[in-house]
Amino acid sequence: MVTDSKAPRGFAGLESLVSEVAVETPKPSIEISLPTDTRLISERRERPVEPVRSMVGLWIGLGIFALIGVIVLIAQATSPKDSIIKMSTVPSPFEYYKPISANPVKIEKKMYVLKGSDGSLLEVEAPLDATPALLNELGQSKWRPKMEIPVEEVPQIGRGLLLNDSQIRYCLSQKVRLSGWQTSVDSYNRASVAAFNAKVDDYNARCGHFQYEDGALERVQTQVQSRRATLEADGKLHRGPRQPEKTPSFKLASDPR
Repeated sequence: MVTDSKAPRGFAGLESLVSEVAVETPKPSIEISLPTDTRLISERRERPVEPVRSMVGLWIGLGIFALIGVIVLIAQATSPKDSIIKMSTVPSPFEYYKPISANPVKIEKKMYVLKGSDGSLLEVEAPLDATPALLNELGQSKWRPKMEIPVEEVPQIGRGLLLNDSQIRYCLSQKVRLSGWQTSVDSYNRASVAAFNAKVDDYNARCGHFQYEDGALERVQTQVQSRRATLEADGKLHRGPRQPEKTPSFKLASDPR
């Protein structure tokens, strides 16, 4: 290779360098298709396929089995317990057994004449061996008072108080009794006059001015008027409100005790 001493140096000098070595142009290569390696083909044919298919079938089977198990568990959880109990319950044969009823014993009875502590007499039916306690109970259950006496409640002293039916009944009944008492007052006897005036003052303090619910006065007044004769008679005897009759005790009329 001939070098010119005047040629520039450095990187610029690379462009002026010419190699005298002949460079052969590479010939295009020709690819030749060779037959496939018979060994590879034989390896491809000998590769096992069945184990892969067996694993896939195994996983599918396990999945189906798991799905069936989940469905069974859900069905058991959602099924009502009552139906399970009813299906598993076996009726006992003793539930349908009915004992033979014995013939009822006929109790012989008779009539008893009882006498009350108030002097009343009544007749009751009781067993032959009835005890005194049983006879007394039967007598009291059959007894009725001679007169139905309405309840009277004495109101408190005051003005403008709201009275109930029993308190209104006292005020109206006491007014009738005082009218009967007045006819028997001895105006020449100071004690007789003083006693009557004291009752009038007490009546005015309790019943001179009171309040009542709508309809109560008319309702009670009708009851009092039906007993007016009895109330006037009690007033002449200086009696106050009558108390309801107490239930008497009973025993055999022939019993000396």
